[in-house]
Amino acid sequence: MIWINGHRVAGFDDGRVTGTRNLEYAGEAHAAPQTSAFTAPGSVLKDGTNTIAVALHQDREASSDAYFDLSSLTTSTAPPPAVAAGNTPGSAPAGQTPATSAALPERVILNPTATPATSQTFSWIAGDAAQETGEIEIGEAAGGATRTVPAQPAGRVNANPKQHFSVTVDGLRAGTEYRYRVGAPGSTSEWARFTTATAGASDFQFLAFGDAQIGLDTVWPDVIRRAEERAPQAKLSLHVGDLINTATNEKEWNSWFAGLKNVAASRNILTTPGNHEHSGDTRLGTWKANFAHPANQPTGTTIGELGRLAEGESDAAKQWAAYFEHWSKMAADTVYATDYQGVRFVTLNSNRNTASLTPDNLPGCFGLDCPSVDVSASWLRFEAAWLDTVLQQNPGK
Repeated sequence: MIWINGHRVAGFDDGRVTGTRNLEYAGEAHAAPQTSAFTAPGSVLKDGTNTIAVALHQDREASSDAYFDLSSLTTSTAPPPAVAAGNTPGSAPAGQTPATSAALPERVILNPTATPATSQTFSWIAGDAAQETGEIEIGEAAGGATRTVPAQPAGRVNANPKQHFSVTVDGLRAGTEYRYRVGAPGSTSEWARFTTATAGASDFQFLAFGDAQIGLDTVWPDVIRRAEERAPQAKLSLHVGDLINTATNEKEWNSWFAGLKNVAASRNILTTPGNHEHSGDTRLGTWKANFAHPANQPTGTTIGELGRLAEGESDAAKQWAAYFEHWSKMAADTVYATDYQGVRFVTLNSNRNTASLTPDNLPGCFGLDCPSVDVSASWLRFEAAWLDTVLQQNPGK
């Protein structure tokens, strides 16, 4: 339960708390931390110092520990006062969008599609918790009309009340500079620019980063700055795991994106998860909210001969089929390929966590031919079979 300046503003899994005695147990035991979000009215705040109090209950006498993490705490700007009758609010100069006091979108990032010469994916997080819809306005930087494309919500994670969004824009021209802004009416990002890949093979530079996780608010921004100074013409960058230290820590994610702010909004960012992205978030809910990569991950039909193991009515076949379906969902935004100016980039997911790799309601199977005998090895076979297909079909080889 949470109080601000003596006012109770939230309760989570607190149905057993009666408040009639000093010592009470509440909630239920969970293997992983449970998350929730809350919103408090501005009326409970005061000028100067505000006090937040938290009551955290064990669920039973024999409970060994309790865990609490307030991963994000933000304030939103109150709406402007109503304009009195007969008064005319100031207007923006001709041809310019009126200024707004609404919070702007954050974590704006470009992720590649499978065809970055003619399409582009954009992701961001809303500037305000009340925003339920998002969109992108885009047009050629040289001038002309713009078009607006609605975005898809990507979820709220880690008790952060703000919605994530992503949108893919098709029908772009190769080797062309575009301008765009994302958000919602009245709350859009600043205009940014990017250039699509060329249609054929041509030389380019790219940057590669690993293990940014430590010093995200100190060292990381300087690393990006120095990389940009060394390779100012780089077209994209790779981030090969352990972007952050704790998967569900919103402060760390904010710092990672802040270090990349100008770069992420103007060139493609390819990311692949490491063990730190899986720790505490084994099904990668945070990762998939922040990034939207090509949806060409392995499926039961893109893994060659391995896919035949799911054919038939045997217990082993039914179990393989269940694993393939689950693994394809797990692989989304983590196992993918994109072709950029004659180079095929491929990312793989080295996760070997048996619990996250096992689907709910897995069919029973007994025998050495069952994939459940060695789930980790079976998962790697799944990725390897897909990789063989992707490399065989590489148009740039």
